[in-house]
Amino acid sequence: MECSVAQDNAKEAIVYLEYAVGLFKRLNDKSETNRAEYFVSIAKKSLLNLISGILTCRNLIFIWPVTLLLLQAAQERERCTPAATSYVHFLANKKTNWTGQYPNLRDIFEEDEIDWLLTESISFHDKGSNNCPGELIIKFVANSGYKDQPKIEQDGKPLERRTTAVHHVARSGFLNRDIMVRDLFKIYNNFEINYTDETGLTHFHVACVNHGCSDVVEKFLEFGQDPNLLVPETGDSPLQLILSGGLHQYQAEIVRSLLRSGADPNSANKDGRTSLHVVCSTGLPVAVEVFLAITEDELRPLEIDARDKEGKTALHLALMFRNESSAELLLRKGADPTLTDNEGCTALHLICQYEGINDLVGMFFEINDELNRPVQIDALDKYGRTPLYLALENGQRKAVSTLLGRGADTFCKLPAGASDHQGSTPLHLICQSYFDDDSAEIFLRASEERHPELLARLIDGRDTFGRTPLQWAAARLLPNVCEALLNHGPDLSGFVLPTPSALHRRQLWVLDKLKLAYRALGVVECLQARGYELNPSDVLTIMTFLARNGFFDKSANSDTYDDDDDDEELARRAKETMINSDLSLQDLMQLSHREAVQSIPSKLNFMLLRKNNNDRWCRLEEPDEALVTRLCENLTRKFFRDCAVYPFWDLIHKRLPLECCYLIIEKLTNQDLYHICLAATGQSS
Repeated sequence: MECSVAQDNAKEAIVYLEYAVGLFKRLNDKSETNRAEYFVSIAKKSLLNLISGILTCRNLIFIWPVTLLLLQAAQERERCTPAATSYVHFLANKKTNWTGQYPNLRDIFEEDEIDWLLTESISFHDKGSNNCPGELIIKFVANSGYKDQPKIEQDGKPLERRTTAVHHVARSGFLNRDIMVRDLFKIYNNFEINYTDETGLTHFHVACVNHGCSDVVEKFLEFGQDPNLLVPETGDSPLQLILSGGLHQYQAEIVRSLLRSGADPNSANKDGRTSLHVVCSTGLPVAVEVFLAITEDELRPLEIDARDKEGKTALHLALMFRNESSAELLLRKGADPTLTDNEGCTALHLICQYEGINDLVGMFFEINDELNRPVQIDALDKYGRTPLYLALENGQRKAVSTLLGRGADTFCKLPAGASDHQGSTPLHLICQSYFDDDSAEIFLRASEERHPELLARLIDGRDTFGRTPLQWAAARLLPNVCEALLNHGPDLSGFVLPTPSALHRRQLWVLDKLKLAYRALGVVECLQARGYELNPSDVLTIMTFLARNGFFDKSANSDTYDDDDDDEELARRAKETMINSDLSLQDLMQLSHREAVQSIPSKLNFMLLRKNNNDRWCRLEEPDEALVTRLCENLTRKFFRDCAVYPFWDLIHKRLPLECCYLIIEKLTNQDLYHICLAATGQSS
């Protein structure tokens, strides 16, 4: 019965193959028509054998890849009928578990036809899977005992420049390519010949990187294969190809075999990288540890401080990839921590340049202390930057604290023209960042302990843009940093609040408005608490900045937010999110402007809110703009009201008592109050 069904399917396959040829003919594609007709002849040959009973019914495996490929090609040019598409899926999902004796494929197919079948079966891709259906074809051919025969050139030598199915599979992205490669090496099993494609990739290279091919590598080496054979495109050696993938456990023996056969672990590729560079670039500590252990066991010393074309050592790369254990291992193996790359960066520069969660700076100093190796803590790169500069630029608080504790220079300036931070001190960098934390306080405390006589110069120093650290902190809206500076007595006599164009501005989403409101008002509070009086220009600077960042997009008289809102989930989160011990966001939304202002903590410290409620805030979604805008209106209400009352009084020529003016402006929105301040200075929005 099964054989009869298979024969019926085989007959049906001929119909669809002829259909595909007809498509090509109607499209006047002569080359594709000829190719299709050739494929049909191959398929018919197998089909006729199947139908006549020469082979068992399971030889349908030879029919479906040809049919699939033809219909796939035809489908790119003209839509196939549903029947044809259905048949493609039927064949693609056909599973084969061969029983009985395998046929001699050479009795059925020419050698070129088998080559084509193997190669083309790899090119078919089932869109619903990352595996290649061609695995069935390859496995069947391999299990049948079919062996590829070398092609002989005119001089009697075997042809080595030949692209095989092995090359095609190696370059594919199929998840099952390792399985296919292993089966293909049962077919292409002449290991005296190392077939090479047009790019220089060889069977030997493929075997080195493929899971489960250690026996193939051994056979190549037994037949005298050069273990240092390079890939022309990249200059990578077989050893480097293996290590670039992370040196999995199954590849350890291959590495040992290569080293024992003379592989050079210190040879460099076109980027100047040795095998040690390559394995350190993977970011995999186990791979580095295993490779170092193998080279020691095989007595193959490594050039541990070799530099690539960028001047980077293996230690540099390990640190760039935040690989703490590998960096420690390299240091203990004698890696030099003071070497610089082409940018003048030492290992310490690189630690501070790349953000990470590990305390690499602490580890770096501890290991070098243990080994009695000096570390150049204030070394300058080609741009005049110290490690402390880079740590400050990247907001690495642990690194900053460690460097300051180790005596890093807090007073040096970047040379003019050296970078975007022209003439900046480290304190300028803290104030130019977007991190409103205690870095400034830690930094100032350390500076005061070492050079108290120079502290005033540091706090009031100006960069080449003419700005002091306090002006930068105000421009970046960093209330905590401003307060730290103000605690050390900066000169406010020449302080000028930055213009709106200089103020911190990022692409805002709805919740950034809340953060911005807290930060802006926090900076104003800090300055006013130290005696700085806002002038009309300062007021408009703040108001204009808030206006430009969308604070007036929604009316403050929008509907009250309550539990009956359509978005019940959002209502629940608003109720759970607390802005102090007694008040939630939802509670705040029920209050009038007057009550809301009285209920908001006097110390508008955004950092406290962020630390206590960050998770809940991050989960609020964009559609809640009305909620957040109303809250921002409440937060900034006192600032707008207090700043607008006297301009309003002036505009009405003081015809009403000031108390009446307060009552009037209580009924106005912040946007109205902003327009009043503009009008008082003769400006418009």
